[in-house]
Amino acid sequence: MSAAPRSTSPRTATPTSVLASQHGLVGLLGTSLMAIGALGVGYLPERAAIASWPVIEVLRDTTTGAFVSKALVAIGAVLLLRAWLLLGGDVRAGRITSWTRLNRMFWFWAAPLILAPPLFSQDVYSYIAQGHLLAIGLDPYSMAPSAVPGPFLEAVSPVWLDTPAPYGPLFLLLAKLVVMITGENIYLASVLLRFTALFGVWLIARYLPRVAQAYGVDGTTAVWVGLLNPLVFMHFVSGSHNDALMVGLVLAGFAMAIKDRPYLAIVLIALAGTIKIPALVGLGFLGLIWAGKDSSLGRKVRCWAISAVVTLGVFLLINVIAGLGFGWIDALDTPGMVRSWISPITSFGVAAGWLTSAAGYGQHTETILTVLRALATLAVLAYAAKLLLRPDSRTPIRAAGTVLLLLAVFGPVIQPWYLLWGIIILAAAGFTRRDLPFVVAATAALVVHGLAQSGATSEAVLQVADPLSAAVVIAAAVIGIMSSRTTRAEILNGKARWAGAQHVIDVHRPSATAEATVDAPTTTTRPGGRIRRRERP
Repeated sequence: MSAAPRSTSPRTATPTSVLASQHGLVGLLGTSLMAIGALGVGYLPERAAIASWPVIEVLRDTTTGAFVSKALVAIGAVLLLRAWLLLGGDVRAGRITSWTRLNRMFWFWAAPLILAPPLFSQDVYSYIAQGHLLAIGLDPYSMAPSAVPGPFLEAVSPVWLDTPAPYGPLFLLLAKLVVMITGENIYLASVLLRFTALFGVWLIARYLPRVAQAYGVDGTTAVWVGLLNPLVFMHFVSGSHNDALMVGLVLAGFAMAIKDRPYLAIVLIALAGTIKIPALVGLGFLGLIWAGKDSSLGRKVRCWAISAVVTLGVFLLINVIAGLGFGWIDALDTPGMVRSWISPITSFGVAAGWLTSAAGYGQHTETILTVLRALATLAVLAYAAKLLLRPDSRTPIRAAGTVLLLLAVFGPVIQPWYLLWGIIILAAAGFTRRDLPFVVAATAALVVHGLAQSGATSEAVLQVADPLSAAVVIAAAVIGIMSSRTTRAEILNGKARWAGAQHVIDVHRPSATAEATVDAPTTTTRPGGRIRRRERP
């Protein structure tokens, strides 16, 4: 009698085995190396207590220490990118079908960065300085951090020392509360303020797959491209940008709208607007969800009107609590006070100004920039109006993500974390097989951009803090990514590879499954919810 055949059914993975398989440990090693390197080259106030630790003094005050720290950050980021690319291959091939396990993997990867000094941006210290202004009774919308000399200015970027706050009243209130708790312990304040960004990331982790599944989009792919994206670790976790909280609240608002809880949805997106004003774009598309598919224009207008009234009430309430007015409206042009070389509009305007000057027509760069920026903004708003009135085949979520991405790309300043506004929302709407290779390539390019320490905002348009180090880092990063046949193929042959992904949507089309499924059990649109053994190429 022959022996019974050996079972080949895959074993359900535990969190530990998830880390040990599918490149989870590689990603964890990457963020761990980044965190160690941050002790040497991360943004740390001079008076921070840990700055006097002997090991950190060696890393920060010696040439060898600085070199080692930069190398650790670069190697860590490349390992993180490699792990993400290989996970993408597994998601595409259907070897990973559980987004809940990817969520857990995200927090394992993020853990080393939570207490480390910020990398890639020192904006968190600008937040703290603006919170300090509010804490001592000054108006951060009319006064710049430099108005009050002292320890709160130590780690603020020179670019933002003399500019008012462009953020909404809720975020400034949060910064004020953090300053009141920590006093002049600036580094502790930066860590506490990072938890507001982490709360936003938690909202993204919770609602991204649920919104995706409600629209018939594969939740695992959405989590991979939107949450586990290396830019999220670099700029939302390490950089502590308030955009994380804004995006998280917008996603939560869309989730509540899908669940037919429109008033809570409006409040959530209004609160996102009190963090950063671009979030209010979501209100128009929330109104489309509330009104329902094929609803009349009159019903849509009623939903939009109610949304506007509720949002105004939220803003007034937060303004009263924070002791602020609507001064942030005048400060919305603060980012445009500097020039961003990766902004197409700004780069084109500066080039046109240089050409007119060289041709003998005088220096008109500022006028050209003003006109081009205004035209670009009007064009994006006109397109948003078109999507609201005639969405065609786009779902409201896809339309909102598209407008947010366009606002970032054609704004006066582009920062890598601005692009996450649209990328994360579009991940919930579902990238097509044609879109995903471009998202992967753009992510890899922006990781290298961050490692080069190139100032996306600078008076000289293109500014690199240390050209020699930047060149070495870029070369090492490119070699590190391209030296692996698998990761090289993910970037260079992504179009062909994603073309065969059966679970990825083929075209932009609305789904009939967008019902109140946001709190459904943690299942996946593909059966099994397991991680299968990965076959090496």
